[in-house]
Amino acid sequence: GQPRADLDRDLRAVAVANVAAGAAGGFPANGSVVATALCFAAGGRERLSALSRGVGVLAALATLGPAVALIPQAALTAVVLGT
Repeated sequence: GQPRADLDRDLRAVAVANVAAGAAGGFPANGSVVATALCFAAGGRERLSALSRGVGVLAALATLGPAVALIPQAALTAVVLGT
């Protein structure tokens, strides 16, 4: 059969990253488990699929960052609290 995504391992990695971010004064990460499951469901089986997802996110941040900066903070807060 198909290999299964190890979501428990991914969740532990997110937990470790959140503890490290808190210790360093950073922001906790979230959404990694869902992104891994979606990537796996879409057919991604290699680490390259996760790397390409990360590159895509960075590209989106670089290109959409200036536009997102114009959105009022209250609206962004509503989006975060609503999800």
